[in-house]
Amino acid sequence: MDILYTKKDFLDIFSTMGIDEGMVVLVQADLTGFNEILSGSQAIIEALQELVKEDGCIICPTFSLSCLDPACYEQNDYTYESWNMIRDNMLGYDPKLTSCDVYADFADQFLKNENVRRTNHPVYSFAFWGTYDEKCLEQPLNFPISFSRIFREFVDRRACNILIGEKIENSLLWPAMAKTMNQGILTIKRAIINQGRGKQLKNFLNLEVDQERMEEYKKMCYIQSSEYSRKAIHFLSLDTSEESI
Repeated sequence: MDILYTKKDFLDIFSTMGIDEGMVVLVQADLTGFNEILSGSQAIIEALQELVKEDGCIICPTFSLSCLDPACYEQNDYTYESWNMIRDNMLGYDPKLTSCDVYADFADQFLKNENVRRTNHPVYSFAFWGTYDEKCLEQPLNFPISFSRIFREFVDRRACNILIGEKIENSLLWPAMAKTMNQGILTIKRAIINQGRGKQLKNFLNLEVDQERMEEYKKMCYIQSSEYSRKAIHFLSLDTSEESI
């Protein structure tokens, strides 16, 4: 018989990991393959909200890779001759209308919650709930993942990254750390933005992190992992001391 998970289960899981009032939580949730969660993504969202409360902060990636220019697709199934047709018919990024295509079920549900605000980056947008410096929402086009803006709350507050059903290697802390240390692999990407009456193509710089560098970054973090429903849940903190969590 499959195990059913409830909001209370996630309250217990997260509190055991050290999440409590006032904390900043970056959550990456891929629920594919999880056994049934009663009330789905919303159960996890409400569990986090009850723990961190309104003076805490929840950050969720709301990425829209669908707004990338076709020349930037990692796996391009379209011929070069079709690229202009694709560009002409793409709607372009709109923070209110563009759906998420990374952690889609969780991210789209998060956006429906009251008092959630989304940044304007056409590809690597984030959504915020709770108490935070509004400068976090001023996400630059270039280097969209960094501690200077989008993750600035990680600098002065107790903060963590929770990965639910996601590999540690895909933590969004790694590109932010690479930007801080002037490391990583620089890439140039282009996206389409919907700007009222028209669309614009925008180029932006991004950083990627290779496996060797990532292993170095892991040593700078406190990492705690548990398994539920044969899926891992990871807790990452930039502070390496367990006592500080």
